[in-house]
Amino acid sequence: MSTNVMTGVRPVAQKRAMRLRVREAIAGYLFLSPWIIGLACFIAGPMLASGYLSFTRYDMVNTPEWVGLKNFVEIFTKDRLFWPSMLLTFRYALIVVPFSLVGSLLAAVLLNQGLRGTTWFRTFFFLPHLTPIVAAAVLWGWIFNPDVGPVNYWIRTITGSSDAPGWFRDPDWAMAGLIIMAMWG
Repeated sequence: MSTNVMTGVRPVAQKRAMRLRVREAIAGYLFLSPWIIGLACFIAGPMLASGYLSFTRYDMVNTPEWVGLKNFVEIFTKDRLFWPSMLLTFRYALIVVPFSLVGSLLAAVLLNQGLRGTTWFRTFFFLPHLTPIVAAAVLWGWIFNPDVGPVNYWIRTITGSSDAPGWFRDPDWAMAGLIIMAMWG
């Protein structure tokens, strides 16, 4: 009686499997490389450069001069516009975030009810994602135009007054205009 013993087959199969895994890994990295290059060039690079430049005095003409934390001390203690800007940003976030959450929840509930006009609502709801930012800015500029914009037309018609807000011209109304724009998008 003879016994066939296959020697060396297992290491060959393992080598072949290992080569296949290496090839797949290389292919994966090749497919990822455009994204990784874009991340490095357009996100990580500018972030690192901004981080470095925040510790320097740099006017884009002369070479950067290292000043350490001086810029941060100055902005927190001497800049009279920093804290009011932070307050405005906080107010904006305090209004936009809750309204966005409630609006999103209501939209989800409405879209799942099977009501009449759901198709139109879905189209209107997803329109901001399809509209380029510049086109949307131009559109909102026209909508809030103090002279010929439809919002002020309806305000004048309803109130009977010839006065209407100068949405982006008046500091008291600019926040309201930005909040309305943010809620749409």
